[in-house]
Amino acid sequence: MSPKKLIAGLMIAMFLVAGLGGGFVPVQAATGTSLEQAINIAKSSFTVPEEYTEFSSRYNEYGERVSWWLNWRSKGGAGEVSIEVDAQNGDILRMSHYVSREQSAVKLPELSYQAAKSIADQLVQKLQPERRKDLVLHEDPEKPSLDVNSWGPPSYSFRYQRVVEGIPFPNNGVSVTVNGDTGEIISYSFDWYSKKLEVPKQILTSEEAQKVFAREFPLELMYFRTQPEERDDKPVIKLVFQLRHPGKVKIDPVTGKIIESEEYYGIAEDQGRAGMQMATAAKVELTPEEAREVAKIEKLISKEEAIKAAMAVLQLSDKYRLESSRLQQLWDEPAKVVWQLSWQSSRDQEYRGMASATVDGDTGELLSFYRYEYDEEQNKRDPVYNREQSQELAMKFIKELQPEKAKSIKLYEMGANRTPESARSHYFVYERLVNGIPFPQNGFQVTVNAVTGQVESYSMQWTDADFPQPSTVIDESQATAWYGEEVPLALEFVTSYDRETGKEKVTLMYHLAKVPYTMMDAVSGNPLNWRGEPLEKKLPAVFSDIENHPAQKDIELLVAAGVIAGTDDGKFHPDTAITQGELAEMLSKLEGNRGPIIPLPILTTSQEAWYTPWINQAVSKGLIKTDEIAPEETVTKEFLAATLVRHLGLEKAAALSEIYKIDFADKEEITPKYVGHVALANGLKIISADENFIPKKQVTKAEAVTAIVKALQLD
Repeated sequence: MSPKKLIAGLMIAMFLVAGLGGGFVPVQAATGTSLEQAINIAKSSFTVPEEYTEFSSRYNEYGERVSWWLNWRSKGGAGEVSIEVDAQNGDILRMSHYVSREQSAVKLPELSYQAAKSIADQLVQKLQPERRKDLVLHEDPEKPSLDVNSWGPPSYSFRYQRVVEGIPFPNNGVSVTVNGDTGEIISYSFDWYSKKLEVPKQILTSEEAQKVFAREFPLELMYFRTQPEERDDKPVIKLVFQLRHPGKVKIDPVTGKIIESEEYYGIAEDQGRAGMQMATAAKVELTPEEAREVAKIEKLISKEEAIKAAMAVLQLSDKYRLESSRLQQLWDEPAKVVWQLSWQSSRDQEYRGMASATVDGDTGELLSFYRYEYDEEQNKRDPVYNREQSQELAMKFIKELQPEKAKSIKLYEMGANRTPESARSHYFVYERLVNGIPFPQNGFQVTVNAVTGQVESYSMQWTDADFPQPSTVIDESQATAWYGEEVPLALEFVTSYDRETGKEKVTLMYHLAKVPYTMMDAVSGNPLNWRGEPLEKKLPAVFSDIENHPAQKDIELLVAAGVIAGTDDGKFHPDTAITQGELAEMLSKLEGNRGPIIPLPILTTSQEAWYTPWINQAVSKGLIKTDEIAPEETVTKEFLAATLVRHLGLEKAAALSEIYKIDFADKEEITPKYVGHVALANGLKIISADENFIPKKQVTKAEAVTAIVKALQLD
């Protein structure tokens, strides 16, 4: 099933589930909007094809909203239109039009961005004439407005964001998706908070809010273990400044006080994704790598020793039986091999409890465990231990198991603790300290049962590595100031839900609307991504050198599709010769949704070069042959013809070069293997030529873009 069909099915399923929640289908909603009126509103707002003869309806009640869900479907399910109408005021809330389509080649739209935008503008004006003045088109430079893929028509997406007295309300507004070929509306959605919203007369300026941020949310110096892309690469320990919880940055714009919120915290733990195969086979000669692995495994403790180490702590009764045992590597520390053990308890064939444990295969240390036992009597008892007493039990447990490591940890307080005193269990995080600096990825996590005082779960992570000294780090206040400049606070209305009532509420606040990164290198101050690697910043694809250029519209079309990225100098250089690496990037983005999805073999001479992933993807898709790889060389007309013909799926036809008659005066200069490609590219009018094709002529970036657009606009 195609992704778009799956999404459409899910949308319809949601409508159906919501409709069944009402329990009945009233003749008329409480406010007087009948089913007949809802149908008239829907069909006067959107065109329902005549062949969609199968009709059904549902009445929905969810929260404070009541609505009619209407569905028109063609026989056989080749297409359907779903429309949701507010039963209180007649607003169109949702619309989606799905048409079954076989997967085909990626195609660029016939309509320009401006033409599609005009259609969306007219629809918003038609459906929301009174609210149109409070809607502003929101264009996200990091999110392409044009979507091109192989399972649906090219489409433009537009988001009209609500503003209240000049202040954005991102969760409110209108979203419209337009078919880039036909101009038909593919989808529409509308959200509007009905209660009155007011902007206080006196609010903090952005500078004043930034001072509150610097005071209340300073970036914290800590150690961070990088997450290599390749599993065999060794992680590196870095000193970084990090904003721990960007979601907690919520500042009242009137008082400057912090708006409290809850956020879960935990040490990253991702153990055992790749099990090791332990079965033996007939004796064969081992490779050096295999021999090293065998030697490593032979040095590990046995399963019985691992069970003994776990049972010394768990002390399970004889009702528990061992269900499984595995010897495997840790995902984020491949050099470490662990035993994964699990037990289960039952009585009279009924499940009564379970337990699991992870034991270091080298040291025999208990790394983690979890245990649960169903006890009817215990469930009736009230908690005996409060949070403070439970914390003492947790620390005592850690000291007994790891007395030396317990000297280098600190309890991490997760802001205002919302755990009620009557809680039946308490959870604690202890961070490792190195040189007095926290290392959040290392430490202990412990859960204590407040009824019995027993430790229910335990986890330890402790990396053996070299830690850099903090002698050359920048100042904390400087790091916080730099971060505030690059990731500024936004004054917006934010939607949330009241925990007590479950109802929607809207709060005006300063917060971090976008968080491109949360870490900075503590020495250089450069931004780092979640892996701890230098962050690649996306530049806006707005070029100062394409105005009135013959290829301007084609360039802007590929920019809208996210195929052309921004540059450091803000120029496209349309008349500069394009390299194979640059062409591979454009074609790969069109083929593969903006970038490589899985690691591919390194086919270029440089693993670190920017073009390597794009060349790899172009080769994997058959757009470039392995004997043609030359990323830094300029592209010729005949090579461009070959890549575009392959992109169109016509490689087999092009291979029949003897069937083509070419009348170019310089046909003898065409490389024999490209004769069919040139003939097809010229016949399809993808690449223009007169009496001479000039096959070895260098292609400019503008010429390549125009050829790509022509190829992807073919029917």
